[in-house]
Amino acid sequence: MNFVMFLLIIGIYLGACVYIAVRVAKSLDSKVARVVSSVVVAALTLLFPLQRMIMGVASEGVVRVVYLVGTLWLVVVLYSIVMFLIFGIARFIAKKKNGEVPRANMGTIWRTLLIVFIIIVCGMVNAYTPKVTRYTVHAEKMNEGDTIKIALASDIHAGYAIRKGDVERLVRIVNSEKVDFCILAGDIFDGDIRPVIDNDLCAPLREMKTRRGVIAAMGNHEYMADGERAAEYLRTLNLTLLRDSAMAVSSTSFDMQPYIWFIGRDDMSRNFRMGPMAGLKGTKNIEELDNDTCQVKIVIDHQPGRTDESERIGADLHVSGHTHSGQVWPMKILTGMIYENDYGHTNKGKTDIIVTSGFGTWGPRVRIGNSPEVVVIEITK
Repeated sequence: MNFVMFLLIIGIYLGACVYIAVRVAKSLDSKVARVVSSVVVAALTLLFPLQRMIMGVASEGVVRVVYLVGTLWLVVVLYSIVMFLIFGIARFIAKKKNGEVPRANMGTIWRTLLIVFIIIVCGMVNAYTPKVTRYTVHAEKMNEGDTIKIALASDIHAGYAIRKGDVERLVRIVNSEKVDFCILAGDIFDGDIRPVIDNDLCAPLREMKTRRGVIAAMGNHEYMADGERAAEYLRTLNLTLLRDSAMAVSSTSFDMQPYIWFIGRDDMSRNFRMGPMAGLKGTKNIEELDNDTCQVKIVIDHQPGRTDESERIGADLHVSGHTHSGQVWPMKILTGMIYENDYGHTNKGKTDIIVTSGFGTWGPRVRIGNSPEVVVIEITK
């Protein structure tokens, strides 16, 4: 099923690029200009798959340039198609009202590119300005007057686009909140582990200040290259990595011990690994990780597709990321169709479910229609 979806996405992408090439060529009078424009569009189209092919072969600098330009082209394609569609509808209406209308020309192309450029610049500015989103949830077993304060960050995607300075920004935000715990809910890597490990991009996480610790779970991007090497590096960052495992954590401000039961679920994509990660044992059933002796039960699961299971074991809180809240509109429509809750705070029975839009970005450093964020959660009686 995943492979079929992959082929469908590639087909749509290639079809969109061909359409753009044809539209631009039809707007040009010179044959030479048409050929040049088609070659340029073809070269940009190939950059995104090319960066996957040259990872581990070309220098990091070359791969980074190809990655940044190739993924930015994805956004150009998306919004060019949207603008061409809008102009096409406008032309259709004008033709119905007035008869013949002039064919699209380079003026249409330049207007499209200008609008797309403005949208992308605004999206880039937005992607560099994370916000803090706050939620309060309630747990019946909490003692009156006690509060657990948690920072939740997901989808850092450190790599070719998200660099060490971005991780430093995350750490400054978390440290300023003076939380009991910080949860990193997967996709700390962007997929290629080389730039992260070689440049120690996540080094600032070692300076994160919490009262009781930093707890992390694996995401699907940790498994895109080498999940074992990714896990080995994460354990050097002064955090506790839960891979289909759980632990009890007490707080010095509470008498009952153990107090909080953290369940870190391995990402569900582990069940579908190919290549070097093939043969890994699948993820555990959540019942194998359950414990009813603790006062508060928190499930960390990168993808928000198993919230029913968290409700089944009576979890007080389920936290996820993965969706980026679509990252660039109108992808929000797609994530909303896939997940029951693709962003924000909802309830399922007595379980509070919080899905964050994430701190970083996958691919292009652009966010449109949503914001990067650190979530601060207060758990009270």
